[in-house]
Amino acid sequence: MNYSSIHIHDCYSDGKGTPKEFIDHAIKNNMDIIGFSAHVPLPLENEWSMKLDDMKYYIDDVSELKERYKGRIQIYLGMEIDYIRNIDVLGYARIKDLPLDFFIGAVHYVYSEDTGKYLSVDPDAEEFKHVIQKGFSGDVSRLIETYYTDLREMIRSYDPPVVAHLDLIKKNNEAL
Repeated sequence: MNYSSIHIHDCYSDGKGTPKEFIDHAIKNNMDIIGFSAHVPLPLENEWSMKLDDMKYYIDDVSELKERYKGRIQIYLGMEIDYIRNIDVLGYARIKDLPLDFFIGAVHYVYSEDTGKYLSVDPDAEEFKHVIQKGFSGDVSRLIETYYTDLREMIRSYDPPVVAHLDLIKKNNEAL
């Protein structure tokens, strides 16, 4: 059996380890393939996505490790790219200029007509309740419909080879 993982967030976004640490762990555990998918830089303030200034370091680091470990493990350079309605994330991060092997499409923000703001669908449970109450007038169905509408649009627009966490919206929904 071949083991692989391509949805890996390292220290360049919201992960804890360096790419080298992940690779060494993967080799130790007999994995054949490892793919890095740091969160794309976003034009919205957040704590979890890569900073625009760090993209070059991320690409250089993973590219160098691909060469160093060639023949021992397949390493892929990727990115988890968010779709945010009416925001050009691809242009902001200059995705077409990047030497990516793959990417993962994702939706972490939805637009609230009630507040006129973009709201995260991946906060902690308490903040998620606030998103529903303030952002969608307490109507969780409206939030869910917005999320899946944006997810469908991301798939149509980005045509991603991989879609991240289709059920992210339910992560904190059980607390309601």
